[in-house]
Amino acid sequence: MAIEYVCRWCGFILYKGDKPKSAEDVARYWGGKCPRCLSPISKIPHKIEVLPVRKPISESLKR
Repeated sequence: MAIEYVCRWCGFILYKGDKPKSAEDVARYWGGKCPRCLSPISKIPHKIEVLPVRKPISESLKR
């Protein structure tokens, strides 16, 4: 499961990984500001998306 935190103003990827992190931890890591646009990072998520992950064709053929 991949998790991404993205700046809502400029789209900079603040965190991407498999290990879940809280929005507060991500904001604390960057000092509370986006390193690209210097907008404040909210500790409350504004948008949450859940998207299906497609398996590569090569994995489905291995069965």
